[in-house]
Amino acid sequence: MTNHYWKDDICRKIIEGLRTSCDEIVSFTEDHALPVNAEYLLTVNIAKSILTLNSSLGWPLKIYLEYPAQKFLEKCFPLARSVGSSSFSPGQTVFRQSPTIDRPGRTDVAVLRDGQQGCIPVCAIEVKGFNPPKEKVIDDMRRNQEYFADANTGRSQLQFAVSAMVRSYKSQISRKAHVRNLLSKYAHEVQAPTCCAISIITGKLRDASVDDDGTIPQLIAGVIIFEWQNNPSDGNSADSNLSYSPRIT
Repeated sequence: MTNHYWKDDICRKIIEGLRTSCDEIVSFTEDHALPVNAEYLLTVNIAKSILTLNSSLGWPLKIYLEYPAQKFLEKCFPLARSVGSSSFSPGQTVFRQSPTIDRPGRTDVAVLRDGQQGCIPVCAIEVKGFNPPKEKVIDDMRRNQEYFADANTGRSQLQFAVSAMVRSYKSQISRKAHVRNLLSKYAHEVQAPTCCAISIITGKLRDASVDDDGTIPQLIAGVIIFEWQNNPSDGNSADSNLSYSPRIT
């Protein structure tokens, strides 16, 4: 697996993890209408789904649950860089001094890979549950935004950062477009980091239906992505602002 495919594959696995969680809550309770409020269930299933991308134990992706946000931010930047000298003396080595994250805490799922100077972050995933309040989603987006800062050793090596959630609707008409528009409005309230793009992915997890016990709501996965317009790892261009991936339905 190359870096170029990590975003598409990981986002697909995020949708799979959300779908698995919604299926499991029915197995636990026999209740199709029960909200999937347990964020830890969504978080664990997303991590387990991403794990299937690995070809061996902890390779090529290293997956952590509840990873300290400040530690993750520090790993976003190269450990050291060389600074040239204008004189005949040799250049100096500058060591990493990472900025302090404004919103401390823990990233729900952190995905990293091996690098020459230690593990390098691939993506940060913030997970919200069932119909999360807008304020909570925006808080997560603002923390994800911080991972794309610059430090004294260069710009962030992070490839992308995700906010994922599940939306529920009783209507039997597909609400994917509605979720797309809703998350686009959220995204417009958080300025994309410099040289980054924002994209939205939606995926239907379950259709709505009506039976003798009432209405079973349809469930739609929503994913908001920050990514470099030109990825520092592989040089590939990201989607334009508020674009939508055609590979996940």
